[in-house]
Amino acid sequence: MFLPQISDAFGLLGMNRNLPLLKPMEKEVPLAASTDLDRLVEDFVARTLPKEAWTHEAHLLVALWHLHHHSLDEATCLLRSRIISYNVAVGTENSSTSGYHETMTLFWIWVVEQFLKSHQGKLHDLATTYLESRYADRKLPLLFYQRSTLFSVKARARWVEPDLQALDFSII
Repeated sequence: MFLPQISDAFGLLGMNRNLPLLKPMEKEVPLAASTDLDRLVEDFVARTLPKEAWTHEAHLLVALWHLHHHSLDEATCLLRSRIISYNVAVGTENSSTSGYHETMTLFWIWVVEQFLKSHQGKLHDLATTYLESRYADRKLPLLFYQRSTLFSVKARARWVEPDLQALDFSII
């Protein structure tokens, strides 16, 4: 299917995609002080973060922290193993229908990495800016993937290329 180049995701969503309009993400857990991010990552790595605190926002902050402190390859390996380990620690089964999701993890790593390449500043300021941006919207993968593809067993198990359009940070 031909998709014209557009300058923003809002134009794409108006193209008969039946997707809800992306809007800035509502905060699930406030980021009150610079130590909050470090504490979140510390608790996640130690597998002591309460399960209810492992929100979409927390996933993104942990990815941001890892990508800020490690190379892309190191951060990817660490995030993959730490998410799987964390899930086990809090009783979430990593299976073909729940727990760790490879395509989602790699998608969000790509988004956060692209954000960091295009924004400068202190980590905690970047975290706040990121969470307040459209780049943190939980529906973002649906600009690139059909729901059935994204939530397939195959996509959970390994990387699956987008099936709506190629990854392109400039359209987000």
